[in-house]
Amino acid sequence: MAVKHTFVSPKSDGADATLVRPSNWNEDHVIEVSTIATQHLGGDITAVGAALLTQATQALVRVYIGVNVSTAAFTLATDYAASTHIHDQYQTVSTLSSAAYTVSSIYATAAQGALADTSLQNAGAFDAAGANSTAVATHVALADPHTQYQMVSSLSSAAYQVTSHFAISTHATRHITGGADIIPNFTATESGLVPLSGGGTTNFLRADGTFVAPSGGSDPWTYVKVSSNHFGTSSSVFVDIPGLRFTPGTNSTYEWEFQLMLKTSTASITPRVGVRWPTGTSSAGWINQGQTNSTQLFTWGNQISTMNAPAAGLLATTTGAWNAIGGGCVYAYGAAASSFGLMLATETSGTMVSSMIGSYLKYRTY
Repeated sequence: MAVKHTFVSPKSDGADATLVRPSNWNEDHVIEVSTIATQHLGGDITAVGAALLTQATQALVRVYIGVNVSTAAFTLATDYAASTHIHDQYQTVSTLSSAAYTVSSIYATAAQGALADTSLQNAGAFDAAGANSTAVATHVALADPHTQYQMVSSLSSAAYQVTSHFAISTHATRHITGGADIIPNFTATESGLVPLSGGGTTNFLRADGTFVAPSGGSDPWTYVKVSSNHFGTSSSVFVDIPGLRFTPGTNSTYEWEFQLMLKTSTASITPRVGVRWPTGTSSAGWINQGQTNSTQLFTWGNQISTMNAPAAGLLATTTGAWNAIGGGCVYAYGAAASSFGLMLATETSGTMVSSMIGSYLKYRTY
């Protein structure tokens, strides 16, 4: 409440601050509130203007003038009836809480039945299990756990969409052979499922997506071996080891290898290994014969040499077999007149040496 003179001076202030200047004349007057008695204000307002003041107006006046006037000093001339006093002009201007979000529409699959577009209001957190006391939660509990809802965008009034409604137990059958949503087989450029194998143990999957038996795979070597009885001799002259031989074909080239398990009746007497070359061939080979854990006897030769192990050395024991290995090649120019074979002799005549069961010779063409 401002109290001023009616006349406002347009003059500018002078330099002397001890005089009343125009700005002093024009400023608001100070009211000493402590000198104002309650009866000076209360009686007049009650008698003259109480009918024009509401409780809110009285309170504002008291606050402004700083007077602690009790509400008893003011009398309302009109008392509003509660039935007619409607606060329909009030407006909420604060930020809406999370409870203010509404579902503008409800999507449902044919299996559930369509729900009416009733703009149901979510009064709390909406979860898949329906742990909420709202109308939406009631629908969840009665109809379906809505586990197939998926959030496809940031939260909004229509952010929930039913992607599908499949039982977990039947979902996988849709993606296999015969299913309504089968995943294609893989190709040279796209990943995918593996085609039907047909079963069995002989076919294998190729990069082109087919199951076929691999080509080749058969052993190119032919084996001959000592299988029925140990072969032994006490002769110092080389004799054929039965079964360990083959006859080269006409104009054919062969690779050959052997491994013998040798044994002697006297540790100081060494078995001797030899090769019988077929006539009409061009051949070469080698023999490596073990004598002890750290010594060996090495021999090599060709079709014009005997290629027989010398009468030298010894075997470490008489109770176990000792190894002899060898290999080479044979070329038959025309038809060979005889067979290729392995032979055995003893270092000292009269002492028995043997080629044990399991000894073998193998050969192949190339």
